[in-house]
Amino acid sequence: MDAGQATIKVDRCELTGEEYLRLSTPSLTAEYLMGLGMDELKEIVTLMLKEHGHFVFPSDKDLNQFSGAFILESHKSEKRKWSVKSWSLYCCIRQSEPVNAELIEGFYKMVLSDGAESGTVITSGKFSPDARHLGQEKGIELIDGEVFVKMVKEASSPGPYSRQCMAVHDDVRNAIVELKETLRSLGKSTDRSTGSWASPLHIDRALRELVAGILELYANPNDPKAKGVEQELLAKIVEVSTAIKKVESLFKSLDDLLESSPQK
Repeated sequence: MDAGQATIKVDRCELTGEEYLRLSTPSLTAEYLMGLGMDELKEIVTLMLKEHGHFVFPSDKDLNQFSGAFILESHKSEKRKWSVKSWSLYCCIRQSEPVNAELIEGFYKMVLSDGAESGTVITSGKFSPDARHLGQEKGIELIDGEVFVKMVKEASSPGPYSRQCMAVHDDVRNAIVELKETLRSLGKSTDRSTGSWASPLHIDRALRELVAGILELYANPNDPKAKGVEQELLAKIVEVSTAIKKVESLFKSLDDLLESSPQK
């Protein structure tokens, strides 16, 4: 597909640094999604499900008898895969004709044999009446092209920030971005040999935890807690950013002093 006509693409959020779906036009269609390559479609489905609260990853399972299909998994567990307590399977299929009952039956057997908690089939097309009946009978969730497009739109953002980050107040978001840029600038000034980002790991980690805490604070739009601390939060972020800029200026003055000193 012509990149110049791309409607949706994977971008990197300026606030979190994580990948998200960036929608360049609201006129996204199921036909467009059906025309994507399998790798592109898999990436879009993975990020879409993540924005909807399902953290999935590619599975080594497959439906060999069905072309144009791939499987994703979602685990509910501690961070280590070997301590998984329950999991769900997602089958995504790209085809122009309606998905039939045979595929639903094959996927249902996979869900049973794998001991998965639930199964979902996503298609950029439609489901046949028999497939819908079987899905309802077996408890398999079916997401057709129309619902798929709606979910992708809901998970996407038109700007440089992910949908989740758009919930953060503009001033707070801009202040965090400025803080990140200030830290990055400081890192470059302290590593003159490479000019690369050389933030100490504890600062980098602290910044990630700060962003995560702010996203959690703004996760519920009806919670008055965010409004209650918004101004103080913004002031503190600006204060930290100003302090770092001062440190950067002091380093610069030291560099200038060393460079102007007569050689021994």
